Amino acid sequence: MHPSGVIAGADPPAESTFAPRARLRVLVVAPQPFFAQRGTPINVRQMVQVLCEAGHEVHLATYPMGAPVSIPGLQLHRAMRIPGVRGVPIGFSWRKVALDASLALRVWLLIAGRRFDVVHAVEESVFFAIPVARLRGIPVIYDMDSSLS
Repeated sequence: MHPSGVIAGADPPAESTFAPRARLRVLVVAPQPFFAQRGTPINVRQMVQVLCEAGHEVHLATYPMGAPVSIPGLQLHRAMRIPGVRGVPIGFSWRKVALDASLALRVWLLIAGRRFDVVHAVEESVFFAIPVARLRGIPVIYDMDSSLS
């Protein structure tokens, strides 16, 4: 190897070896309050911010509650409110089951009404995102940040 880091005798790299990136329409499904200053919502915020900054069309489907957040380019789709449910604890709860059902309906309607290039399902949302995404031929990325047990 040459001191400059170039391998002796190797062909020089082409001027542009990368094709321009396509703009993707991404649906991120996050079964949490968004935004909340805690674990997975922080991860989701960073992920959608990077995707938006990269020029992708990002839709985030999430619970009806959460603090307002401003991310240029992000389209936020909140699930329907459940009467009597104002908050949700971390981990399993019956309130979370009801909110997941509301979020599943929102996701199914979004996927039925728009053409997404990819669905990014966070945690338990994979269970209701995969069936409808498969019906539409949309690949699914599964992102597990917590334990389901």
